[in-house]
Amino acid sequence: MGRSRKATARDRGLWVLGLVLAASAYAINELRQTHWRSGFGAVCVILAVVLWLVMTKIPSHCGVLLKTKPGNCPNDIEGLFFGCGQARHHLWLRPLGFIGLGRKPRPRPVRAGQPSAADAGPASPALEEAVEESGRNRAIFYATLISTCAGLTSASVDLIGAFSKSS
Repeated sequence: MGRSRKATARDRGLWVLGLVLAASAYAINELRQTHWRSGFGAVCVILAVVLWLVMTKIPSHCGVLLKTKPGNCPNDIEGLFFGCGQARHHLWLRPLGFIGLGRKPRPRPVRAGQPSAADAGPASPALEEAVEESGRNRAIFYATLISTCAGLTSASVDLIGAFSKSS
């Protein structure tokens, strides 16, 4: 009688390592044979897997623009993709805010002695960000999305090509 056991973090890590090693071997083989499109796709898949792992473990704060009071949500989160689950709608407002589809930013309050946004002219609007995040974390977020899209596109083209050749 076989015993079932829960997958541990070590088991999941070994699966991911195996996936990255298999994709690396495939990429090296394809690039060696000058199949640039397939090799580039495999490299993008490897990069996407690694960046998704990094992106899900970086500690941050929610940072979603609050609806009722000025400022951004201060709740701590682990990962860059989803917002905190404590506040309503923050879970999806964070990724949507990163790509510009989230809650619309509002003008920053003008402090005494500072020129207002109207005085500054159209070149420098004083708007709060939809999601408050560091530049490094934004770069990781966009690199992850780009490598995921490029890898999925390349893998789809390869699969379509493989099925069309066999027909």
